[in-house]
Amino acid sequence: MKKPLLAGISSVLILSSGLFAPSAHAATATASSYQEAVRQGNLLAGKTSSYATVISKGNISSISSSYDSFNAQLKKTEAAAGKVSGQTNRQKLLAKYVTPAKIQLERTIYEVSVYRLLANMNNKIDDANYEIDADMSKLQRLKKRAAQIKEAGGYKALPAQVSNTLLYNEAHTEGEYLQTITDGYTYLADEDGDIYTMDYIFDYFTHHLAVAEQKIGQTPGASNRTALAKKYTTPAKVAYERTKYEISRLRLIYTISDLADQKKIDEAKKEAAKLQRLKDRAAAIKKAGGYKPLSPQVEEYLAEDEQLALELLK
Repeated sequence: MKKPLLAGISSVLILSSGLFAPSAHAATATASSYQEAVRQGNLLAGKTSSYATVISKGNISSISSSYDSFNAQLKKTEAAAGKVSGQTNRQKLLAKYVTPAKIQLERTIYEVSVYRLLANMNNKIDDANYEIDADMSKLQRLKKRAAQIKEAGGYKALPAQVSNTLLYNEAHTEGEYLQTITDGYTYLADEDGDIYTMDYIFDYFTHHLAVAEQKIGQTPGASNRTALAKKYTTPAKVAYERTKYEISRLRLIYTISDLADQKKIDEAKKEAAKLQRLKDRAAAIKKAGGYKPLSPQVEEYLAEDEQLALELLK
């Protein structure tokens, strides 16, 4: 009677040993995961070395072109390492392959973002509905973050050529945008004679003229600054000088009318006394600068509005 019992116990022991002993398949899978992680790691190590070489040359265009492939391999390696059994094994793989790659990536991530944002902004400038201000604000945030990341990580500085190129590209982009405003503003002054629309965009125009001057002033290289100014800010300044007294005159007329409506006649008359000085100054600056005359429609609108305002003072 005891023999069947012992036989049953033996069967259970045999089955149990099969449950707890690691299978050949599991061991093979573990080795395969590790080997794949090492394979991906070696590919990443090669790309890390190549990317570091590209960085050292200081060409931000080349850095941007290499960035996505490098980042993709980093993610593959990190994912492969995450599938390896054993925390110690994973940590060693990450330290050997992923960490050095991340350092190179983080050294350049914001510069690449700035480079690509500027390129995207340039592509949109010809769109009549595009306003650059939101993208410029984003650009400044990226530049600030880049400085913070480098300080926090203690990363080696990038070659000066990277920063120089980005500063030039930024000034060029702002200059291109200013040029579109200048062209539109000049068309109003020379062809349409629409002093009212000119007045509407005047402050925006002069704001971007000032911004462009600032960015061009920060561009490395005297020859670069001279070329950028000649192309962008000099024509804008001419448009500004040709029209600033007409804009001032229109705004003075508005002030006179508002004061008259408020029954502040004496104050309105004091303001009205400035009108002739503005007209004289407008004529003098055009003669001194040899500027092209504005559309006759500009003076017609101004004269009509001035007469209406002065009638309110009688």
